[in-house]
Amino acid sequence: MTGMTWVAVVALLLYAFVTGCEDMQGDNIAKESPSLEKPPAQKESETSTKQAYEKGLEIGKQMTYKQGSEATQELADAIIRGKVHAGLKVAEVDRSGFEVIVKNGVIELKGKAASEIQKAKAEGVAVGVIGDEKKVKNNLTIEGDS
Repeated sequence: MTGMTWVAVVALLLYAFVTGCEDMQGDNIAKESPSLEKPPAQKESETSTKQAYEKGLEIGKQMTYKQGSEATQELADAIIRGKVHAGLKVAEVDRSGFEVIVKNGVIELKGKAASEIQKAKAEGVAVGVIGDEKKVKNNLTIEGDS
């Protein structure tokens, strides 16, 4: 697989776990596309890499059944969030105290950073991913500050 394909698969899996798959496996999907069947629930420990990939692939296909720009924006936001998380990992930013929220292409960093350096680096990664400082809200505070 190419690098972009892996990013898309990771983003879809991330989206599925973050949202709990409720939008993608709910009654709305079944009503909109009666030919889709929900796969039986499996314990994570029983899931092989191939099965995880197949699950992600199925979720990706189900995303196409959502109507209008809502599905497109949700997918774009999930991809952006995945890229920011990957960038923070590469930049060695400890994000255990904060979360990355992406809504309609706007990135919000919310919570506590370990230091001013970590806060600045996190903001730099987010701006680098989205390409526009105006689309990043750095609401991080520094641990230990009141």
